Amino acid sequence: MKAPQSDELKDFLLSRQNPAPANEIDWGERRREWTDAVGQLYRKITDELLAESIAQRLVTVSFDEKEVEEEYLGTYIVPELILRYQRRDRTILAKGSQHHRCKRTSGFGRGPRFYDANS
Repeated sequence: MKAPQSDELKDFLLSRQNPAPANEIDWGERRREWTDAVGQLYRKITDELLAESIAQRLVTVSFDEKEVEEEYLGTYIVPELILRYQRRDRTILAKGSQHHRCKRTSGFGRGPRFYDANS
Protein backbone atom coordinates (compact mmCIF):
# COMPACT_ATOMS: atom_id res chain seq x y z
CA MET A 1 0.00 0.00 0.00
CA LYS A 2 1.36 3.39 -1.04
CA ALA A 3 1.53 6.24 1.44
CA PRO A 4 -0.46 9.34 0.36
CA GLN A 5 1.65 12.16 -1.01
CA SER A 6 1.74 15.18 1.27
CA ASP A 7 0.35 18.50 0.04
CA GLU A 8 3.64 20.17 0.95
CA LEU A 9 5.62 17.80 -1.27
CA LYS A 10 3.10 18.19 -4.08
CA ASP A 11 3.30 22.00 -3.84
CA PHE A 12 7.09 21.82 -3.92
CA LEU A 13 7.12 19.61 -7.01
CA LEU A 14 4.60 21.82 -8.79
CA SER A 15 6.62 24.94 -8.01
CA ARG A 16 9.69 23.35 -9.59
CA GLN A 17 7.73 22.36 -12.67
CA ASN A 18 7.01 25.96 -13.67
CA PRO A 19 9.70 28.14 -12.10
CA ALA A 20 9.16 31.90 -12.14
CA PRO A 21 11.18 33.75 -14.76
CA ALA A 22 14.54 34.95 -13.43
CA ASN A 23 13.84 38.49 -14.60
CA GLU A 24 10.53 38.83 -12.74
CA ILE A 25 10.82 41.62 -10.17
CA ASP A 26 8.59 42.20 -7.18
CA TRP A 27 8.22 45.98 -7.46
CA GLY A 28 6.13 46.18 -4.29
CA GLU A 29 8.99 44.60 -2.36
CA ARG A 30 11.48 46.94 -4.04
CA ARG A 31 9.33 49.91 -3.03
CA ARG A 32 9.22 48.70 0.59
CA GLU A 33 13.00 48.14 0.62
CA TRP A 34 13.55 51.60 -0.83
CA THR A 35 11.38 53.46 1.69
CA ASP A 36 12.94 51.45 4.53
CA ALA A 37 16.43 52.37 3.29
CA VAL A 38 15.48 56.06 3.16
CA GLY A 39 14.19 55.85 6.75
CA GLN A 40 17.40 54.13 7.88
CA LEU A 41 19.50 56.82 6.23
CA TYR A 42 17.53 59.58 7.93
CA ARG A 43 17.93 57.83 11.31
CA LYS A 44 21.69 57.59 10.71
CA ILE A 45 21.81 61.31 9.95
CA THR A 46 19.81 62.28 13.02
CA ASP A 47 20.95 59.63 15.51
CA GLU A 48 24.65 59.62 14.61
CA LEU A 49 25.87 62.40 12.35
CA LEU A 50 23.84 65.25 13.84
CA ALA A 51 23.20 63.84 17.32
CA GLU A 52 25.49 66.30 19.11
CA SER A 53 24.16 69.32 17.22
CA ILE A 54 20.59 68.21 17.90
CA ALA A 55 21.36 67.71 21.62
CA GLN A 56 22.82 71.24 21.75
CA ARG A 57 19.75 72.56 19.92
CA LEU A 58 21.86 73.91 17.07
CA VAL A 59 19.72 71.88 14.66
CA THR A 60 16.10 70.84 15.01
CA VAL A 61 14.68 67.93 13.09
CA SER A 62 11.23 67.12 11.79
CA PHE A 63 9.84 64.71 9.25
CA ASP A 64 7.20 64.95 6.59
CA GLU A 65 6.03 62.78 3.72
CA LYS A 66 5.94 63.35 -0.01
CA GLU A 67 4.11 61.45 -2.71
CA VAL A 68 6.45 60.26 -5.47
CA GLU A 69 5.68 58.52 -8.74
CA GLU A 70 8.19 56.31 -10.51
CA GLU A 71 7.88 54.25 -13.66
CA TYR A 72 8.20 50.80 -12.13
CA LEU A 73 7.48 51.45 -8.46
CA GLY A 74 4.29 53.38 -9.08
CA THR A 75 3.03 56.07 -6.72
CA TYR A 76 4.14 55.82 -3.11
CA ILE A 77 4.93 57.92 -0.05
CA VAL A 78 8.55 58.64 0.82
CA PRO A 79 9.74 60.37 4.01
CA GLU A 80 11.35 63.81 3.97
CA LEU A 81 13.89 64.91 6.55
CA ILE A 82 13.59 68.58 7.49
CA LEU A 83 16.54 70.22 9.24
CA ARG A 84 16.17 73.66 10.75
CA TYR A 85 19.25 75.68 11.60
CA GLN A 86 20.05 79.38 11.65
CA ARG A 87 16.35 80.14 10.97
CA ARG A 88 16.40 78.14 7.73
CA ASP A 89 14.64 74.94 6.82
CA ARG A 90 16.43 72.42 4.68
CA THR A 91 14.42 69.50 3.35
CA ILE A 92 16.30 66.39 2.37
CA LEU A 93 14.22 64.27 0.05
CA ALA A 94 14.95 60.98 -1.63
CA LYS A 95 14.47 62.01 -5.23
CA GLY A 96 14.02 58.51 -6.56
CA SER A 97 15.12 54.93 -6.31
CA GLN A 98 15.76 54.42 -10.00
CA HIS A 99 18.89 55.58 -11.71
CA HIS A 100 17.82 56.16 -15.31
CA ARG A 101 21.34 56.20 -16.73
CA CYS A 102 21.95 52.72 -15.43
CA LYS A 103 22.46 50.03 -18.07
CA ARG A 104 21.02 47.16 -16.04
CA THR A 105 18.26 45.27 -17.80
CA SER A 106 15.82 45.71 -14.95
CA GLY A 107 16.12 49.51 -15.09
CA PHE A 108 16.55 49.52 -11.32
CA GLY A 109 19.63 51.47 -10.34
CA ARG A 110 22.09 50.94 -7.57
CA GLY A 111 21.60 54.01 -5.53
CA PRO A 112 19.30 56.70 -4.33
CA ARG A 113 19.51 60.25 -5.51
CA PHE A 114 18.93 62.87 -2.86
CA TYR A 115 18.55 66.55 -3.25
CA ASP A 116 17.99 69.61 -1.17
CA ALA A 117 14.34 70.37 -1.90
CA ASN A 118 14.96 74.01 -0.98
CA SER A 119 17.39 74.63 -3.82
